[in-house]
Amino acid sequence: MQYLNTGSVLLALLTSYHEKELLQLISQGDEQAFEQLFNQYVPLLQPYLLNMLKSEQAAEDAIQNTFIRIWLQRDKLTEIEFPRTWITRIAINECLNMLRRKQTEKRALDKWQETAPTQSGIETDTQYHQTKQLVQQAVERLSPQRRKIYEMSRLQGRSVSEIAAELGLSVQTVKNTIGISLEQIREHLKNNGITIPAIVFWTFLEFFL
Repeated sequence: MQYLNTGSVLLALLTSYHEKELLQLISQGDEQAFEQLFNQYVPLLQPYLLNMLKSEQAAEDAIQNTFIRIWLQRDKLTEIEFPRTWITRIAINECLNMLRRKQTEKRALDKWQETAPTQSGIETDTQYHQTKQLVQQAVERLSPQRRKIYEMSRLQGRSVSEIAAELGLSVQTVKNTIGISLEQIREHLKNNGITIPAIVFWTFLEFFL
C-alpha cells in the first residue's frame, strides 16, 4: 500500500512538472505547447463540466472559453504552482458564468456556488477587456454586407445555407464572406499586438461578441 501511495504521489509530481513546463512555453507564446495543453485537458475537464452544465455543447464551449482565458493570461503563467488546480478552477468559474448569463439550471448554480472557489481574477484582467474592445472595433470596420453575414453566423447561430437563402446569395459566397471577415478581425488583433491560436480562434470570436 505504501508503494502505491508513493507511486501516486510521484505520478502527480511528474504530471505537475510537465504541465509547468508547458505553461512556461505558453508564456513565451508557443502555440504548439498551448495546443498540447488544450488536448491534454479536454478529456479531463469534459466529464466534470458536462455534469455541471448538462449539455455537451455547453461543456465544449466552457472548455474553449477556459483556454481563451489561459492564453490571454499567458504572461502570468510562470507564477502558477499547481497548474491542474488552477486550470480546473478557471473551468468551474467559466461554468458558473455561463449559468449566470443564461439564467438556466438555477438549482445547479446554487449548488456549485456553495463549494466553488472564488473568481480567479481573470474577469477583471486588463488585457481581456482591451481584447474585447479590439474585436468589437474590427467587427464595426467590416463592410455592411460582411458585418451582416458575420453576425448572422456568429451571433444568431444561423447556418451558411440559411444565410444564403435569406440573403439570396450562393453558399460559397457566404462562406467566402465569413472567411474574409475572420481574416480582417484576426489581422486587426495582430496589428494591435494580440495573437490568438487557431485552435480556439473561432470560439474566441463567439466569446467576445
